[in-house]
Amino acid sequence: MSGFEGFRANSQKTVIPNVFFTQLMPLIKDAAELRIVLHVFWAVQQKEDSPRFVTFRELLGDKMLAPCLGENLTDQIEALVQGLGGAVEKGVLITTAVEAKQLENRLYLVNTEANRKALEWIESQGLELGGVAVSVSDSGPEVRPNAFAVFENNVGPLTPVIVEELKEAVDVYSEEWVVDAIEEAVRNSARNWTYIEAILKSRKAEGRNVSSSEFPSLTELYRKNIGKVTPIILDELKQAASLYPQEWIVDAIHEAVRNSATSWTYIDRILKNWREQGGRSGETGRYTGSTEDTEKYFKGRYGHLVEGRFD
Repeated sequence: MSGFEGFRANSQKTVIPNVFFTQLMPLIKDAAELRIVLHVFWAVQQKEDSPRFVTFRELLGDKMLAPCLGENLTDQIEALVQGLGGAVEKGVLITTAVEAKQLENRLYLVNTEANRKALEWIESQGLELGGVAVSVSDSGPEVRPNAFAVFENNVGPLTPVIVEELKEAVDVYSEEWVVDAIEEAVRNSARNWTYIEAILKSRKAEGRNVSSSEFPSLTELYRKNIGKVTPIILDELKQAASLYPQEWIVDAIHEAVRNSATSWTYIDRILKNWREQGGRSGETGRYTGSTEDTEKYFKGRYGHLVEGRFD
């Protein structure tokens, strides 16, 4: 007889409260949700730290659980999203999100009195994680970052609506573009799907992936020195990147900061003035003047706008 040979007398055991079988299991109609809940009960009891929790990425990377949820990664993610969501809605699990290494990680705990108190403490005091990541055995397949996991871990819960939006976006743009747009939104502190979708639409209309190399550094520079990168500012930066070399935009941002004129309008005027009034060689798009040379600002039609900044 092949297959499972039965339980041994000294087999380790997983504790599951009786009330789960008498009250909760009759409410769980979805087989994937039941598998996920039972796996969480087992997984948390393998932990030594307190409080005991699992993360979405851990479950997605678990070579014992994931193959039971679907044949491909997309199906596994969707089953995991719906299963965890159902378990939280029924009160089997409780959840919260914490920051670790500049990434948002969603934690799932069994709904006990001790864990509810722990969750309140985490939400009020925070929790520093040494490194919450997908746990994959060396013998198992590698689980690479994907749009669904990146969204869940950095932006928010993967609701059924968001899952459909992500599926469509991956089909239309490619997973690489979607992941990059999510990361760009996180860098700009704009963690919502509307902003991410605006980035994707803008890049598609532009006909090129401007975020793969120099563009993230420009948006990060703007955010740190000027202010929030809204969808409008993002479009302005993209337009500028297509008109001027990167060093021009960097110098213009620095110039605006030095002159306490932290606005895109001011930066745009600097760039236009440089283009129209000189300070460059005969080669189009190459600035040769010093970033400290303020004389260029007093020449031409924008002189009256910037003159007061140098008094």
